[in-house]
Amino acid sequence: MQEKNNASMDLNTLNEEVQQLQQQLTLLRQEHAEINAIIDSLANISELKKKEEILVSVGGGVFIPINIEKLSSVLVNVGGDVMLKKTMPDARSMVEKQAEDLQGYIGDVEKELSKRVMLAKMLHR
Repeated sequence: MQEKNNASMDLNTLNEEVQQLQQQLTLLRQEHAEINAIIDSLANISELKKKEEILVSVGGGVFIPINIEKLSSVLVNVGGDVMLKKTMPDARSMVEKQAEDLQGYIGDVEKELSKRVMLAKMLHR
């Protein structure tokens, strides 16, 4: 009887861990999609011609029309509310590295999730 209760508790714990990993994976994939959108935006902005107008979001569905005069650098938040001036290629490389690192972490979480699911299936039998 005690073994059945322990197995039930282990299975419940595993199910909770699986749910947490699934939630974490969802958030990581959303963040990865946002980073990819930033990469695309940097690429599109690099291709703009002088005096071309773009709309810049200030949040809440509010946009400001901006004319591009010279766009050789951008400001990048590197953490702790510290902004660094980066060239467009450097900024893009930095964001691409973030995407690559995040993709690796997503892979690690997916592997851990698979292990937990397999273990839960074995305990369920």
